[in-house]
Amino acid sequence: MLTLTVDFRKELAHRIEENGNKGLSDIDLMEFSKKLIQKLKNSNSVKLYRYMPFNYNSVRSIETGSIYLSEVGKMNDVFEGLTLTHSNKNISFNTLNDLIYLKSFCEEKDNLLMWSHYADNHKGICIEYDLTYLISKIDDKKSNPNILFHLFPVVYLENRINDEAAFNNLIYASKSINQYKLDLKNQNHHDDVEWHNDIKMLFLIKSKSWGYEKEWRIAVTFTQMNEKPKYSDESLSDLYTIDSQNVDFDCITSIYCGANLENDKVEHLKEIAKRVNNNSLRRLSVYRSQLDPKEYKLNYERIL
Repeated sequence: MLTLTVDFRKELAHRIEENGNKGLSDIDLMEFSKKLIQKLKNSNSVKLYRYMPFNYNSVRSIETGSIYLSEVGKMNDVFEGLTLTHSNKNISFNTLNDLIYLKSFCEEKDNLLMWSHYADNHKGICIEYDLTYLISKIDDKKSNPNILFHLFPVVYLENRINDEAAFNNLIYASKSINQYKLDLKNQNHHDDVEWHNDIKMLFLIKSKSWGYEKEWRIAVTFTQMNEKPKYSDESLSDLYTIDSQNVDFDCITSIYCGANLENDKVEHLKEIAKRVNNNSLRRLSVYRSQLDPKEYKLNYERIL
């Protein structure tokens, strides 16, 4: 099994710090993605996890094998995207809402803090995704396999960075996003589309205080989701294949039920898994969390 954790996170952190105030462009990030995808192709299993409450949306995501990319304004970090040393003088978190769409994952399935913070205090679920199932469909454009070009580890830094170019792009994009959306709706040309590019890197950096999350995230900018029909740069074509916040992510292999999840909801998840298994070549397993009798850790009992 390939360990995504240390090597790729360290490499991205090194690239960010090495580039200093030059920043990382979309092209730079795509080259990083290509290296990751090649590693995935050579691995038997690479898994990420998502902690969620038990609700309609989480259950539906299991049934449909999809994920929904949320606007950055719905994230819980007040510094989200504001990774520049001087950005807070001219821009606020609230103005970034539609600039990028995100979905977060964790490297671990037994992270006690993640269970408490994101899975309704152990009354929710943790979904396991095996990314190698997406690799097998890498050339099937109908299934949005190029979502992997938008998958990155989050880099945790002690201090905010100084990147003049990225700062200018972010300022312009945040001020012009509403006009940009109006132009797209009316099929009008929008001036200076390029200013909306090369801001993704800013949403891949967080304070070290968030390091316990061991986060990977899918990040698709507004431009990448809306400009593909008329984008002419072939070197970036793989970044412009996502056209909706609903994305095919049919690679779920296990459901982990929280230690405090009610029994009727556990049974409901087992029934869903059985239906999925009857219509898929994959095996979707269900586990129940149990508190270890001696250590501060969780054990998982397979119940399907």
